[in-house]
Amino acid sequence: PDDGHSAMPWRTIREMKHYFHEAPRSEWVQIFAGLVRSLMFPRALIFCDAGDTEIFGLFRQMQSMGLPVGLNAEDTGAAAASRDFPGVAERDSRQKAVQAFIAGKTQFLLTRSDPTLCQVVLPKVSCVFHFGIPCQEEAIYGTRLQTLDAQVARDATSILLLDVTPSVLGAAGRQQASRGEAKRNDSHGQQPARYECHLACS
Repeated sequence: PDDGHSAMPWRTIREMKHYFHEAPRSEWVQIFAGLVRSLMFPRALIFCDAGDTEIFGLFRQMQSMGLPVGLNAEDTGAAAASRDFPGVAERDSRQKAVQAFIAGKTQFLLTRSDPTLCQVVLPKVSCVFHFGIPCQEEAIYGTRLQTLDAQVARDATSILLLDVTPSVLGAAGRQQASRGEAKRNDSHGQQPARYECHLACS
């Protein structure tokens, strides 16, 4: 159904700041925490399409660091059996996590590339973090950015974290990103764009 949400204009996405950084997956949360504290992003989305164990582990790690984060992810695997992840529940809790983020009750939202979420404009989001891109699905990069409000998107920042191993984007995609020319064709037929520069995270 038509919810009134139109695709983000290519020109607007092009005007955003795009960065990438290569680091081991085990360091991604630490890098994220350092960036949001030093750059003071008021609100940010974190996209991650990893398996249950990893995404719930990331959520716990963020919580342990005192980050005000909600989780929009369905418990579908082994993680559901253990029930030792505080703050995680079923579908209604996922909806509550999104609603809490929209209402400004949480500063960050860790989420999978949920098609429903990607059709909703989330207000006052100034940064989108990408904890990797699924192999052979580079187009999801542009789709994720559709959640930004076009009125603030020009001043927004998109940060892609890449694993140092070539298996995340594939060797060819990783080489492109290293040259600052990684393609991101989204589902709305937008042109490829380059990542503007490597993000220094020392």
